[in-house]
Amino acid sequence: MHRCLEILEILAQIADCVPMRTEESPRFAPPLQGTSDLVAMACTCKLFYEPAMNTLWEEMRGLDALKGVAAQLRSTAPCRSTHLYANLARVKRLSIVDSAPGELRQVVRSIPLATAVLLPSLKRLDLFEVSAKDAESVRSLFGPRLKSAWVGTDAHGVAKFLPYLPKASPGLETLSAASWPQEAHGIIAELPHLREVNIFFWVNIPTLTQLHLSASSVQKMSLSCIRSLAWQPNATGFSSLISLHVDDIIDYQSMTSFLHALPPYVLKYLALGFIDSLDPDVPATNEVMNAISRFHNLIDLSIDGWKGSPSAEYDIGPLLLLCKLQSVWIRLAGMERQIVDGNVEKFCAAWPDLRSFGLEQDMFSVMVPAGLTLESLGLFAEHLPGLEHLDLELDATVKLGAPKPSQVSEAAIKLDLSNSLISETSCPWVAKYISAVYPNAKLRIDHEYDVEKISPEMKAYWKNVEAVLPVLSSVRTEGCRHAPATSSNI
Repeated sequence: MHRCLEILEILAQIADCVPMRTEESPRFAPPLQGTSDLVAMACTCKLFYEPAMNTLWEEMRGLDALKGVAAQLRSTAPCRSTHLYANLARVKRLSIVDSAPGELRQVVRSIPLATAVLLPSLKRLDLFEVSAKDAESVRSLFGPRLKSAWVGTDAHGVAKFLPYLPKASPGLETLSAASWPQEAHGIIAELPHLREVNIFFWVNIPTLTQLHLSASSVQKMSLSCIRSLAWQPNATGFSSLISLHVDDIIDYQSMTSFLHALPPYVLKYLALGFIDSLDPDVPATNEVMNAISRFHNLIDLSIDGWKGSPSAEYDIGPLLLLCKLQSVWIRLAGMERQIVDGNVEKFCAAWPDLRSFGLEQDMFSVMVPAGLTLESLGLFAEHLPGLEHLDLELDATVKLGAPKPSQVSEAAIKLDLSNSLISETSCPWVAKYISAVYPNAKLRIDHEYDVEKISPEMKAYWKNVEAVLPVLSSVRTEGCRHAPATSSNI
């Protein structure tokens, strides 16, 4: 501890010479008299320094940071304590990942508070696990300037401090929670500036009428790992909703009702993930897609069905009415065999602004040749010259000649062909055709994805494939949706 205090004193002395970035003046901030992050982070030997800007972030990470402040307050002169309190007032972000039950309460109580709020300038708070014993101390972290809060997985703890958010932090704009107790059902309607809501692992979901009634400010909502839905939404409560992401949908009817209740002009970004099922409700899925067709301002659409029947007959015809779409990604098992080369021109005509297109099958199923062939690349190049990303599973077993001149694009497109049926013997002419259609393409044929254990033989197979496509595979694309190449689906 003595050594730690020596480090604190040294850092506090040099802090006067180190400018700190502020929102008002990021490059020419005035010198400080020891910043809170210097004091706090020295205790954990973590100094987050940005050489290019010569600045120190106003951030505290971990409970040890607060412990360091408490220790410094106990060992410094009153005049020095004044500086420490001033530095606490500068902290804008606090993140606590792990803490034992009651530990946060003990630390906060050891810091004499000048006001009811420990960190009055705090704008972002991330608490990953907070027990009920620490709930009262968490309330002291809610300040009037708080804009973003991520609260943890202990429902009992969340139940005791989350209801205090509206009064303590009325300007909150982003709320993320790993659990959502009944005590918190009404708070979203009480936060007039709330723009984004993210809720994970919500087992007992209440009705959205009860939860989001009059929540007209919410623009983005994400609900994940939901196993039970029972909503009867009020359309007026979502008049500003731009982005909706719902995972693990099991109640198709309620999802359809929810989409029909929304005003048709709201959504621009929509991502739906249906529950894993070897026997999916295809008619219900088609009803959902029909409901999606109402949103004529939609520009980004993702539909993920994971597992399903290979004989399923989905109807994506209604989606062709969405003429503003720029990004489409669909994975519904069986659909990739319905979509053939003849559909490409329909897609291109319906979605003239398309920049990204993906069509995949169930990543865990036995590989069956997809409906699209290698020739579809030439069709996309001909009809959508502005395309930037293609994520397809192709049947590349039929040898093709040179593409037409109109089917050649100089675009530096990102091609993700994971799970395509490409053998080692067909690689040379596959490479030749792809290179002729998209000579500047960046290709991805993934053999390192870790969703499933890939055998050494299969890794060697993909390395051989990539060795024949050196020009295209030399640049790996990042952030693209893709499925693994495994021995079961080649």
